[in-house]
Amino acid sequence: VIADDEHDVVFVRDGNEFAAREVVLGRSNDTHVEVLSGLSTGDMYLSKGAFTLKAEMGKTALSDDHSQ
Repeated sequence: VIADDEHDVVFVRDGNEFAAREVVLGRSNDTHVEVLSGLSTGDMYLSKGAFTLKAEMGKTALSDDHSQ
């Protein structure tokens, strides 16, 4: 789970890619966090490397903006 602007998001597999999905969080401790909504049973999500993926997506968005 990472903070994206003012929202908490999880990267969920969408075909061959990952897409950011907003989640609502509940209780947490040092190692776990409860997801109250935004994920369904069986959703495949990225548990490691989310910050790297977010950074890569940001670079792609910037290069797309400058190529127009």
